[in-house]
Amino acid sequence: MGSYCILTDTSAQFTKPAFAGRDLVRVIPLKTCLNGKVIENDNFKVSSLPIVADDTLKPRLLAPSVEEFQKIFTALTQNFDDVIVLLISSQLNEAFFNAEKAINLISGSSRIHLIDSLTVSAGLGMLTQQAVESASLQFPANEIEQHVRKLIPRIYSYFCTPSLSYLYHAGFIDQAQATVGEMLGLYPLYTLEEGKLSPVEKVKNFRIAMEYFQEFLDEFDSLGHIALIQGGAQTSQETKLIRQYGEENFPGISISEHPLNLPLATLFGPRFWGLTVIESAA
Repeated sequence: MGSYCILTDTSAQFTKPAFAGRDLVRVIPLKTCLNGKVIENDNFKVSSLPIVADDTLKPRLLAPSVEEFQKIFTALTQNFDDVIVLLISSQLNEAFFNAEKAINLISGSSRIHLIDSLTVSAGLGMLTQQAVESASLQFPANEIEQHVRKLIPRIYSYFCTPSLSYLYHAGFIDQAQATVGEMLGLYPLYTLEEGKLSPVEKVKNFRIAMEYFQEFLDEFDSLGHIALIQGGAQTSQETKLIRQYGEENFPGISISEHPLNLPLATLFGPRFWGLTVIESAA
């Protein structure tokens, strides 16, 4: 069996800080652009983002360029027999398409296995960890790819963000929706459907939103993991309640909590709160 490498991006959040085979993972950065300038400071905090993204801030999540992907693919194929590439959903960012273009430009492209994760954050982290586990067991590269692709439909996400102006700048909603929604103080709820942000409901406060999160969990008979992503102290109590609800309804399930990272906050705003689960195999 050959040597493997799994390439993901900085939107991924792993359900365990350290896991077996972590050394097989390489991470390519997604960059945040604010006020027309790329954030270079690694210590920039999500809490520094304003609640409302005006036309001056213009937050953008920049994908690695085709040239950047080409460079890293060339380097990785010189050191590994196969490279499994798992990136943020193509419906949320251009990274997947730039990687696809880069693969067509380099030699040894048949050894690069590009997968559209159709997810982000903890969902992407779960898939990456599963790929690592299969690689550690020395499964053939095509079997690792098949295994990951079979897992994708079993990952579900449920999001809430009152920072609608960020969604507008990311191209998910129009400006009128963002302006009215923030003016009314609404809490919109979304799911990821085939990797695309899909609206579910708009509620008046976070307490009502939590009821929808519980109903979301009620849809499942068996789960393998629950990941909670929160954007600040204002959701800490709600996180505790959802965690308790998950533990009561899915005894013994592993549950992880994640702070909102900068790529996710750039897309969805600093008050984002989310839930990602992986459904157990039948």
